[in-house]
Amino acid sequence: MTMVFTSYDKDKNNEPCLSNGHSAHWALITGFMIPLQQGIDQLSREFTHSLDESLPVQCIQSSDEQAQCLSVLSKWVSHYPSDLSQIHLFARHGRSRHLALWPLDQLVNSNRNLCELDPNKKPEDFVIPLGGLSEGLRSKIVVIKPAGC
Repeated sequence: MTMVFTSYDKDKNNEPCLSNGHSAHWALITGFMIPLQQGIDQLSREFTHSLDESLPVQCIQSSDEQAQCLSVLSKWVSHYPSDLSQIHLFARHGRSRHLALWPLDQLVNSNRNLCELDPNKKPEDFVIPLGGLSEGLRSKIVVIKPAGC
């Protein structure tokens, strides 16, 4: 199973906030919700028929398969709302038992706001990537795929 993680500033209620990286944490993205403007039935059929439903993880190997998948996804993208606040991500945070639902723009803005470690915390208590928060985590996600995918 492919896993997607992102770093963000965590507010007291675990939602993304803007605190300059002083409360940086990780979240596991588990899904998304996108309101489509039109054509859901046809797009759904095209997307479903383009993938092998027996596989839990899609491994796209050939350039023909990549082109087919990109063609279908581009049709979906053309129906996405232009306002990113309408797109939501489902996420898990290690300090909460509850599944979170956050607007994409809120999470992206929080991730882009990771600039520095909280000056009241000891750097040796954390694993900090090369370049610190601003170069190592800001505007980045981590994708972990199974071998062979």
